[in-house]
Amino acid sequence: MLREAHDQVSSFYGSVWLGITGRSLSLPRARELQGQIDSEAKTYLYIAQMIKSGGAFKAFRSEIFQVATSFSDVKRELIPTYYGNEGILSEAKSWLRVGRFEPLDQSTFDDLRLAQSGKPVSNALRRSMLSVAFVCPG
Repeated sequence: MLREAHDQVSSFYGSVWLGITGRSLSLPRARELQGQIDSEAKTYLYIAQMIKSGGAFKAFRSEIFQVATSFSDVKRELIPTYYGNEGILSEAKSWLRVGRFEPLDQSTFDDLRLAQSGKPVSNALRRSMLSVAFVCPG
């Protein structure tokens, strides 16, 4: 549902805001991501949806166009309606303006590393449910 709802808005407007609930992005991390985007470096959001215990998952990615740490910086029409219907607006601490989600082969995560540890993302996904992780090319 998440991907489809966001793709619907993105198809109409060209992009969509995705709210990050729970822990917010730190200001230094948000500035780092926005700086990367501003320098025209392709910056992506990867989403893994577990479909089978033990590591089978569906994978998607979307280009990130903008980072916001305040709801006041977000255009409301670019937010899927279910955010308001399910009370997510008040829970989102940070926002990413992204494009359409494209499906990926789960082997894509073999070539990405966790930025903090350098470990393969695919290994971490098999052992835990990552909510937010920063990755870099292998």
